[in-house]
Amino acid sequence: MNYLSNIHFKTAIEDDGQKDEGKEKEENEEQEKEEDKPQEEQEKEQEKQDEEKEQEEEEEEEEEEEEDSTGDEEQEQEQPEEEEKDQPEEKEKEQPEEEQQIKEKEFTDKYVEGVVTFSNIQVRNIKKMDFIGQPDPYVIFKLGDAQKKTPVAKSKKDHDYLNESYDLNYDPASISGKVVIQVWDYDTFGKDDLIGVASVDVLPSFKRPLWVELDLQPLEKKVDQLTEDDILQLLNQEADQGLGKVLFEMEYKPNN
Repeated sequence: MNYLSNIHFKTAIEDDGQKDEGKEKEENEEQEKEEDKPQEEQEKEQEKQDEEKEQEEEEEEEEEEEEDSTGDEEQEQEQPEEEEKDQPEEKEKEQPEEEQQIKEKEFTDKYVEGVVTFSNIQVRNIKKMDFIGQPDPYVIFKLGDAQKKTPVAKSKKDHDYLNESYDLNYDPASISGKVVIQVWDYDTFGKDDLIGVASVDVLPSFKRPLWVELDLQPLEKKVDQLTEDDILQLLNQEADQGLGKVLFEMEYKPNN
């Protein structure tokens, strides 16, 4: 009886030991599973993060490509705009050139060989150059090397040179198109005194009579020493110097 009881008791102990071992094993497995589970989750999360990162990189690349393509389109759009901007500038450059060509053509057409006629010549308020008496004025028209002179008006501040008309040949290929007008005071016993000079352009009188009224300007050098610059300065001087005026009608007639 005691022997059987011992056997049963031993067996029960062994069974309990086996149960305890099995339980420990299960607990260990569960613990391992629990330990493995976070690792799997971490791996999954890592994979998910990697996928999201790859997706973000792909999206960024797509955005960059879109920006590049948009930039190229904008550049292409800007280029025509710049070309359009350049075109008006080119047109503006072309217009002065065309205008210059037109002016040159008009100049060539108008400045042809011909005759310049001076008529209805007058002087007004001529300043006397001597201490006594009145001035004795006469007028000289000079075009190139050729010149014409009016008669002397004795003791006259104002005078009309009636029935006086003068022609001067004009060839634009050889002489300047500027007429120099001189008014002198005749002196019986000495040298004549230059009262004043003026200048006028021939072209405005082309094929039409032109009335001219000029204030005489003082001259510090001899008339024969006048340069083109001096004559141009005379053209631009219009102030009354108190020397008087010269008036006349001028017409430039072509030979053909």
